[in-house]
Amino acid sequence: MSAHLSWEELTKNFRYDPDTGLFTKKALTKYQKERPAGSNSGSEYTRICINRRVYFAHRLAWYYMTGSPPEKLIDHINGDKRDNRFCNLREADYSQNMMNSKLSCANTSGCKGVDWVKRKRRWRATGKIDGKKIYLGLFANKEDAIKKYQEFAKQNHGEFFLKTK
Repeated sequence: MSAHLSWEELTKNFRYDPDTGLFTKKALTKYQKERPAGSNSGSEYTRICINRRVYFAHRLAWYYMTGSPPEKLIDHINGDKRDNRFCNLREADYSQNMMNSKLSCANTSGCKGVDWVKRKRRWRATGKIDGKKIYLGLFANKEDAIKKYQEFAKQNHGEFFLKTK
C-alpha cells in the first residue's frame, strides 16, 4: 500500500472519522466541496479509489490512524464488514480472521464447527487451530455438539472467539 500511496497523500486528500469509520474527500480548491468517499456497491467491503487504484476502507483506516500500512489482515471485531470505526478494527493473521468469520451459507446446523453426518446419523463437532481440523466428537443431540464446539473455540480462539447462537 505505501509503495502506491503515502500516508501524507492519504491524510492530505482525505479526512477519516474514527468514531464513525467514514472517509471524506477533502475540498482541495475553492471550487470543490467535501464529499463522502467510498463505494459499497459490488463488494461486501467499502472501497475507495485513489489515483486509479482501489483500496479497502478498513485497510486505509488502519493506515490513516497508525501511520503505517497493515502488515496482516484487518479483522472487523463485530463481523460487520462495513463498520470501519477504528475501535472495531484489529490486525489478525488468516487463521484468526477465520475464527471471527460468520457462518458459511452452506452451513446447515446454525453453528460454526457443527455439521450433520448422514451415514452415522449424528452431529459432528470440529474445530480448527492453525488451519488444522480438530475432531471433537459425534453427538446424538445438536445442542451437545454446539456446546462442545463453543467450549473448544472459547478456549483456543481467545479474543477472536465468536459466539454463535
